[in-house]
Amino acid sequence: MADEWYWCLTHSRAELEPDCPALEIVAQGAPDAQTAAERLAQLEKIRMEGYVDGHGFDVMAQAGLPKEEIAVLWGFPIHTNSVPLLVPGTAAVPHVPAPNQILVGVQGPVDPATVSAFVVREHNGPVVVMDLTAAAAGDLDAGFPRVAAAYVTNLGAIAIQAAAPFPSGHTIGLFFTNTLHSPDGAPLVASPVSVLLTLTAPLVDSAGHSTVSGVADSEAVALEAGRKALAPLLDNPIFAPLTGVTRANLVYAYAFVPAVQP
Repeated sequence: MADEWYWCLTHSRAELEPDCPALEIVAQGAPDAQTAAERLAQLEKIRMEGYVDGHGFDVMAQAGLPKEEIAVLWGFPIHTNSVPLLVPGTAAVPHVPAPNQILVGVQGPVDPATVSAFVVREHNGPVVVMDLTAAAAGDLDAGFPRVAAAYVTNLGAIAIQAAAPFPSGHTIGLFFTNTLHSPDGAPLVASPVSVLLTLTAPLVDSAGHSTVSGVADSEAVALEAGRKALAPLLDNPIFAPLTGVTRANLVYAYAFVPAVQP
């Protein structure tokens, strides 16, 4: 991106020029203009603090890569936050030891005091369980089954206990928010798969190729089916006010048909 583009990023979001080239690029993957402007403001903060004031470009030049030859430059923090495990096709998916129980493994410790379940019209909690099949049929009472949630230390997992067995063949959605913390007060963070499932932009293009670097075409196609299935729910104007779940605070999002495992 040429330096002359950046002048339109230094103003407040209200003053951003609508024809700013950077804004046009960011808007391609944003659901609306406000979100695009907010993302652009975040990128500008990174650019100024990390690469201009932080001399990131100077460091790269000293390493033999001048700014005008850089195609991609990105920095990221390495964290030690706990992560709810989600890798479809492996053992790192929800485990169903009984018809009314689900276990979600977590890499790293969890503060048990922060774990509780959402119960519609009764209790807010960071663990939200939905019967997506029932909800899609218009039965919102059955769409939010009564469940309890707790962290089981010796299993290293968040255990979800339902008052009744999950209906056979129904798709169950699990949503955890970042109000789940580790014992040191750090919020849990999302696994890459959970992040991909909550994106607003498609994971595959019109030719069926992955739009995400590092994600194979076949994986992107499979994840895109889940992303598209979850999108109407996450975009529903009632869902966030009711459950407290938003794309911004999700650290776990998955939908599957529970089957009791041996």
